[in-house]
Amino acid sequence: MDADPVAHEYDTLLPGEALAIKDGDPRDIEHWVTVYKELLSFKEKLLEAIGSQRGSVQSDGRLEVQHDDILFRREYARLRRRLDYWLNERETRKTND
Repeated sequence: MDADPVAHEYDTLLPGEALAIKDGDPRDIEHWVTVYKELLSFKEKLLEAIGSQRGSVQSDGRLEVQHDDILFRREYARLRRRLDYWLNERETRKTND
């Protein structure tokens, strides 16, 4: 979804996430997996709404809707990368235990 090949290098962490990365507590890992799954579900619903209602916007406003769509898709991709990070952390912990 994201055309920027280095976007992951600039991913914004949520409050408390950096500490969880440092500590690596399995409970924290599960917490962040849940948080990112919830956020992705929320963004998916927003993207679906944008897609389904795009045609009902007057032509003068469609560019704004297109911009929203692009922003939400980038945000979705960022959240997906963060979820993938935490899923990988969970797998790594299972393998090392």
